[in-house]
Amino acid sequence: MTQPNSQPDLELNPLGEDTEEEEEDPDLPLIMPNANAAAPAPVPKPRWLDPRPSRWWSRWTSSPIVQRLWEKTKDILRPRFTWRYVLCSVVGVYVLYCFVTWQPFFSSALPAYSGPHHVGAIDLEIPLDKPKRISETVLRGSREPAFELESVLFTLYYPAVKGARSKQSLHPWVPRPLSLTAQGYARAAGVDNFIMRPIFTFALWLLVGGIKIPARVDVPIFGSNLEGTDADGEKVSRHDLFPRKRQLTDRLHTLPR
Repeated sequence: MTQPNSQPDLELNPLGEDTEEEEEDPDLPLIMPNANAAAPAPVPKPRWLDPRPSRWWSRWTSSPIVQRLWEKTKDILRPRFTWRYVLCSVVGVYVLYCFVTWQPFFSSALPAYSGPHHVGAIDLEIPLDKPKRISETVLRGSREPAFELESVLFTLYYPAVKGARSKQSLHPWVPRPLSLTAQGYARAAGVDNFIMRPIFTFALWLLVGGIKIPARVDVPIFGSNLEGTDADGEKVSRHDLFPRKRQLTDRLHTLPR
């Protein structure tokens, strides 16, 4: 009688090659072999899925170039307690104050008039009865008189009506253009050339370019009112609001020459 075979027909192999590995937590999930190799490659995200800013300002500020410039600006403006940083900050604040208040950089504005009345100003040009030659100098090209006076141009200051407002800007203390005045200073200093003229012009603008004369331009004279009527309540024209100016111009015509 044949005896049954005591050897098993199926041999089971261990899952791990090393049977002496440290025991792991039994609650951990099983790790499949070659899991990373079987995973699909990552697909790049389409651009239309990214939320892009809708306004041009947001697109401009979100650009990498602007971001780098902003970071550098913040680094420059970061407070540093050094004498150079403090000096530059004081100069920057002073320049900003001068721009906001329309003050000259290295000079102060002219003081207001201290009299009982406000002051007005008007430019007048009075023609002469006949041209008057001051000098016999003639122009080189046309041989015409260089100093022949045909009219007199000046600014007249007068007491004005209190509270009168002018739509015109105040007269500058140094006449415009500044380049002509600067050329005169350069010629007086003996350095009138194409290099020194711009330097004198810039220096003149920097020192006194923003100074204004505190006189209201072309406002009614004292003795009239803002409504354009005289003391009797009669309507007068705009030119009649300057009776003293008319008397003065008449006297200028009668002065001996």
